[in-house]
Amino acid sequence: MAEALAADIKENILTCSICLGEYEDPRVLPCYHTFCYGCISDHATHSQNPNRTFLCPSCREEISFPAGGLNQLKKNFVLSKTKDIITKQQVGQTLEEEQTKVAAVTQAIEQMTICCKKHPKNEFKYCCEDDNTVICEKCLAKEHGGHRISSVKQVTMEKTPVPTPDTPAKISYSPGKIPAAGREAMLGQVTVQSQSPLAGQGTNPTSAPHPVFLEKVKCVYSFSSKLKDDTRIIIMGLAADGTHVFALDFSSGRTKKFTNAGDFMHVFAVYKPYDLALSQTGRLYISSHGSVDKCVQVYSTAGEYLTSMGCGVLQKPWGVTLNRQGHVMVCDGGKKSIFTFHADSGELLNTIPLSMCKIPAYITVNSVNDNIVISDMDWDKPCVHVLSPTGDQLYQYGGTQGSGDGQLKIPQGVCTDSYGHIFIADTANHRIVALSSQGQFIRYIATKDDGLKLPVALAINPAGQLVVAEQWGTVKTFQYLQ
Repeated sequence: MAEALAADIKENILTCSICLGEYEDPRVLPCYHTFCYGCISDHATHSQNPNRTFLCPSCREEISFPAGGLNQLKKNFVLSKTKDIITKQQVGQTLEEEQTKVAAVTQAIEQMTICCKKHPKNEFKYCCEDDNTVICEKCLAKEHGGHRISSVKQVTMEKTPVPTPDTPAKISYSPGKIPAAGREAMLGQVTVQSQSPLAGQGTNPTSAPHPVFLEKVKCVYSFSSKLKDDTRIIIMGLAADGTHVFALDFSSGRTKKFTNAGDFMHVFAVYKPYDLALSQTGRLYISSHGSVDKCVQVYSTAGEYLTSMGCGVLQKPWGVTLNRQGHVMVCDGGKKSIFTFHADSGELLNTIPLSMCKIPAYITVNSVNDNIVISDMDWDKPCVHVLSPTGDQLYQYGGTQGSGDGQLKIPQGVCTDSYGHIFIADTANHRIVALSSQGQFIRYIATKDDGLKLPVALAINPAGQLVVAEQWGTVKTFQYLQ
């Protein structure tokens, strides 16, 4: 019986209609249809209309982009918990445990409702935080005056009750008993009656294994980028290929090329440079704050000037990076926008406003999901914003100035690795912050206790090592993964 239920649930409930695989981070649309977050993000991004809407792949209802980005779509916690239970069942739990957990999920499904039982014509739209229950408009007016009320869409899934094995196992199951339409409606509306005997525990859906961070990172290279004729040095930009490191010195207006170990190769001048990015074709894209030419200048790795782009368009080009399509993306601190140019022709392809930023500075693009990462050096509310490829704000890290966990003080360089980890140069706190691709704090890669001082610019080299440039010229390479 339990095996039949597991097979039926996996086939009819846990399968995304876009990728036809098991759900990964299932999200619910306003029409109650559920899809993998990655699948619906790709669909919405590539099929959106000029009015920022897209059609549900199942029912074709027009869906508006959430104000805070697609990450604000509600998580379907029941599907996540169901998947977790089925996975655990398949690795060897006893039949009694399986039946208990199956009953818990089935009971949770039966207790789910779209409309209020007291007022059947009204849908649940609100959550009373004082009474920890979902309510309709009439409940709100009659029974919950003066209480803390939130929209159901705004309530995080961590506060939503989930099934536990303590639920009495008194519900029988027959494969196919719940019709497909009923399953979709019930599972799509992730609200549960407050009298449900379910514990408010969190769940972590099964995910792909991630690489393991070293308990203590190893500094494999360390050298000074200061040359004999430098009277002062302020490193602002950094790039790395398989054998070389390029350090951009704002003070002298020069880009310096070294081997990974720090042997000096050559240097070339760029007027008032700020940041640089290195393409796979061996071109250096350097943002310049010249009094006349506010643009991105393009050089070969040997220092030969090739061309410029963004002249007459850019006002204060700061951070520069390349996306997976090879296009050049520039963070303009003056216009508070991201400008995207064709790497060869210099043609302006796209502009994304950064209304959420006060002092946008460095930029990178996550190679795993194409999300855009921007550091905001606002002194009062320093943070790092993560945007979707189309510019919707997904989440931010930081927002308060300080030295505690979750706080930043002058965040500057940002980069990501091939696993989607996000790294932040928390300059005035003398540390490197590591986040997951979804913005959760993982750890500090290096701190002042490790001898790190004023880290400014970051890069990941082809060996998967983190290269860090300190403000006064020291360049360090860290091995941070096992």
